This record gives sequence, C-alpha cells and structure tokens, in this order.
Amino acid sequence: MTQVNTEIWKSIPGYEGMYEVSDKGNVRSIERLVTTREGIKQKYSGFLLKPELTANGYHRVTLSKNNKTNRMSVHRIVLAAFVGQDDCCVDHINEDKVDNRLSNLRYCSMRQNAVWGKYKTKKNSSLYGVTRTRYNTYRARIIVNRRRLHLGQFSDELEAAIAYKIADTEIELGIHPTERYAL
Repeated sequence: MTQVNTEIWKSIPGYEGMYEVSDKGNVRSIERLVTTREGIKQKYSGFLLKPELTANGYHRVTLSKNNKTNRMSVHRIVLAAFVGQDDCCVDHINEDKVDNRLSNLRYCSMRQNAVWGKYKTKKNSSLYGVTRTRYNTYRARIIVNRRRLHLGQFSDELEAAIAYKIADTEIELGIHPTERYAL
C-alpha cells in the first residue's frame, strides 16, 4: 500500500480567509471576492505564491491586506500558523535556509541558534566553546552578556566540553555563572 503525502494547510495569522501556509512550507492565496478601490466586487483566483530569495538566503513572500503589502519570511509564517507566534529565533534544524517544512523548524533562543549546528564550531576543536591551546591543553569559554568567561583549562577535550555544557545549561536556567568563573 502506498502512502500519499498530503499537505496540511492552515490560515496565516492576521490574513485569515486570504492566505494559507502548508506544513511543507508552501504559501497560497485563497479564492475570494475582493472590493476594489472603486468599490467594485471582483473575484480573485487563488494561486501558489512564489517565494523570493533574500540576500541572506531565506525565502519570503509578499502578502497584501487592505491595499498594504507586507513581506514575511516563510519560516516564520509556517511556525506562526502551526505552533503559534513567538518572538524567539527560528532554527532550521538541518541548517538549510530554504527548507521550510514544519518538521525542520523550531523556536529557540538566540544562544541556542548560535551554538547548534555543524557549521557553528570553533577553531581547532570540533566541540563548541572549546579551543586547543599551544600547550596541548583545552580551554573552555562562554560568552555571557557580551563578556567572555573563562571556564577553565583542561587536559581532555571532553572535560572542557562538559564544563561548557554545564555553564550553558546554567545560563538557560537563569543561573548566572559569573560568580563562579573568572572574567
């Protein structure tokens, strides 16, 4: 038996009855009656919107309402419709900026968005927040409120990574590690 992949469509918040977005990241306008500036009612055919590529590599579409246009990022529209609106960062899990499937998107903090991912590694260590010194030891550091905190010097790369992870978790929980670590 073959499985049919159907798209699930939901109304875009603020544009209900005008536009919909799918869990696959597609945006379409809905067939509707529109009153023109002259007061004439006109049938408006629905169609799939073609996203434009922004300078930083994301897809966005232009939505119109009451003779005003608004450019919106497709990844933000998808999460707003299916999860709810949030001011947090949107993370593309597979790091493909044009893959706007719901299963590839999640809300996260700015810190999480900066840390997650294979392209977000530091210098000569494969672990984030860890650098290798010229003495073949490993230094763990973290940035809090634009200040770099030294978490310690370790003989093992994994120990340094664990120290970084503990400090990062403390920050996410609202515990400030500044009292424990030297600036």
